[in-house]
Amino acid sequence: MDKSIQGRIPYAWGEVQLATFDGERNHFVSLDMHACAIGSRGVYILSTLGSRQDVIAAVRMIRLGPCRHQLSLFNPDGTWRATHFRTGDLSIKKLRLDRDHWHLVVMSLNTRFLPSNSDEALWQTLMSERYTTPMLRSWIPYLREDLERRGLLSALTCVGCSSAILYAETKDIDDAVTRGLQTGAIKIGDE
Repeated sequence: MDKSIQGRIPYAWGEVQLATFDGERNHFVSLDMHACAIGSRGVYILSTLGSRQDVIAAVRMIRLGPCRHQLSLFNPDGTWRATHFRTGDLSIKKLRLDRDHWHLVVMSLNTRFLPSNSDEALWQTLMSERYTTPMLRSWIPYLREDLERRGLLSALTCVGCSSAILYAETKDIDDAVTRGLQTGAIKIGDE
């Protein structure tokens, strides 16, 4: 590794291998994995490092769609998981770090995806135009617990990050707030 960027690049959690078949032969690309969030429908976030050639090849493979590529995530302990990227709702960013070291970040644009599974991220999401339930910031711990219990907020399998999927609609949030107010778990004067 080039000494000018050594120490600025975080430890790689494992390896990512992308494979695709173009009708004539298989193509493979391997990159160092730094963060990844996986759900039942594929990868929601992936942060990797590799050479310019490998990063460009990976982007081409991802854009082919889930039926045309296979993504294998290899952990340092030797375990691995096969999955894919969903197409049509991805943000793909690549950035040159130094000479032949490139950073590739692929993130889902799914509106239900929370790149951070923090209370602040949940608060910001519930205060967006998508939801109309009036609420106070102090209710977030109660709402998180209620949504997780009912399977409406589901943490993704993550390495190097903490992400979730929020399946709740406004009616679900309304029901949670109503229940919390009726049981005394949350109060209007909590702020």
